[in-house]
Amino acid sequence: MEGAVSGMSEFISTLAAGLTADAIWGAIAPVAPIMIICVLVGIGRRLAEKNTNNLIKGKGIKTK
Repeated sequence: MEGAVSGMSEFISTLAAGLTADAIWGAIAPVAPIMIICVLVGIGRRLAEKNTNNLIKGKGIKTK
């Protein structure tokens, strides 16, 4: 069991040494444009769906 504990502490120290802010941003930066596009499409789809439902029901268009 002691070997597992030392293995875990080595894993934690290696992870802490390799996990820097630059490494995190380096992993996020290539995906950021896709995430932004997905959020904007989701907001637009939600507004379009709400407005379509309101038009079907005979209510006015809401922008919020």
